[in-house]
Amino acid sequence: MRCRPPKAVNPSALANTPKGNGSNNRSTEKIEEETIAINRPEDYYPVYIGEVIKSRYQIVAKQGYGVGSTVWLCRDLIDNRHLTLKVCVRRTKQLSHELMVSEHLKKRHDGHHPGQKLVQVVLDSFEIDGPHGQHVCLLYEPLGMKLTELITHMPNGMIPADELQKITQIVLIALDHIHRQDVIHTDICMNNVLQTIEDKSIFTQIEEDEFYRPIRRKKLHDRHIYYSRSPPVSTGLPILCDFGGARLNGTEQEGDIMFSAYKPPEVILGMKWDHKVDIWGLGLMVWRMFEGVHLFPPRESNTLDEERHLAEMVSLLGPPPAEFLIRSPKYFKYWDDKGELLQFWHSPCYETSDNRAKEYGKA
Repeated sequence: MRCRPPKAVNPSALANTPKGNGSNNRSTEKIEEETIAINRPEDYYPVYIGEVIKSRYQIVAKQGYGVGSTVWLCRDLIDNRHLTLKVCVRRTKQLSHELMVSEHLKKRHDGHHPGQKLVQVVLDSFEIDGPHGQHVCLLYEPLGMKLTELITHMPNGMIPADELQKITQIVLIALDHIHRQDVIHTDICMNNVLQTIEDKSIFTQIEEDEFYRPIRRKKLHDRHIYYSRSPPVSTGLPILCDFGGARLNGTEQEGDIMFSAYKPPEVILGMKWDHKVDIWGLGLMVWRMFEGVHLFPPRESNTLDEERHLAEMVSLLGPPPAEFLIRSPKYFKYWDDKGELLQFWHSPCYETSDNRAKEYGKA
């Protein structure tokens, strides 16, 4: 995406912008990170737009938030460039793991693999003191839209086949790189694939927009809760991000991973799994982007119970081979000793593959 080269905003002017210059939201309405029930307000560091962190990184706009952090666009006042700053909540174990995985990928540098440039790694990290404890901060190259956001700009919420093919090929190259480095991502989904921004002046324009047209925020006694700015639309390369749940040593792993609709059968059945779960996740992500719906859609409370989920898989893929089933400690919970589905599977959720194919217009 190209745009007019904006005028650079004087950092000292931005720093002196009155806090709360944008219109304020009603204090009783929960917004942004306040809506995450498992966290308390004091878990988040109270970031202010215009603030300079570590005497170097000036906050210029809010990019997003999540369970583990708030994310900000900042200007490096020494190198005069824009970066993404993730300010993490207190006491997050996932953070130290993300740092470890990132360092692992950087140490096992393979300059000849094209996938190396398709993976987001931490550029630097440091700690800051907040009112209620310490917070770790991570610095990244700034990126554009998530694929989740990209599809909202597409007709019917679906990505055209030729564009989807390119995205799929690029993500596969990124996965090949991390798998060769014995890293399993474990959470391949549209939220974790972002697009690069080719025209870096866009970030200066965002900074300028924040100065002249401040984003709305909610003013509290001890902090401001800012609304996130919409990311710029971009046609840059997809980048694989968020290694907070990744596993090292790409051999057999175990444990629960992935969002409900993306869980592979090995995980549901309590089996050991390996890097192939990333390929399963990619396949389901591609289906979601092309068809506009999940292949195994959550029906109630945004989750799939195990019986329904496995029944959906069998209805589309057929019964799993015996050598696969016997690896599961839950085998006899769903199949008899002859490998036949137990009677309770014959429920409204169980559909034949022909019916499911007709539902998606493939019959």
